[in-house]
Amino acid sequence: MDDYKKYIFCIILPIFFVKTTLSQERFIFDTLDNWLTVGIFDSDIKKNIGLPDSVSNSEIWEFTGYEYQYWYYKDLGLTMLLEKKDGVFSVYSIELIGKMFSTCRGVKIGYARDDVIFKYKEFVDMNNADSSITIMNNIYEGTFFLYRDKILRKIIIGSIVE
Repeated sequence: MDDYKKYIFCIILPIFFVKTTLSQERFIFDTLDNWLTVGIFDSDIKKNIGLPDSVSNSEIWEFTGYEYQYWYYKDLGLTMLLEKKDGVFSVYSIELIGKMFSTCRGVKIGYARDDVIFKYKEFVDMNNADSSITIMNNIYEGTFFLYRDKILRKIIIGSIVE
């Protein structure tokens, strides 16, 4: 298959399908413990898990013009990148290495790759199922499962490319 057809069938059509199917829309950005996902406000985070252990210095990204900062929850194995728009911070991306949270389909850090793929089988490109990463949506935004030795070691929700 030439590169153009691969682009249409592997990138454009899955994005269109996921974004236009209400029942599957959630898998663009999965949810941890039925509340933590991209777009929620900092007040919701503080209400559910408290203040972070540490916060990075704020930076303004030239290509967006928005302010960003990282929130670190060391004991939870959780790092979030927050974006400030209109004076309010909201989650831009989430990186999880801790075992406290699970996805909306019950997947936790430590699961076998085959179990993750089974739970998300309708979203997985089986041609790439043996890789060290499972991508739900595309390489720029979505939900990402990263493995080492076929065991889930990290979940990223949001953007993997900054």
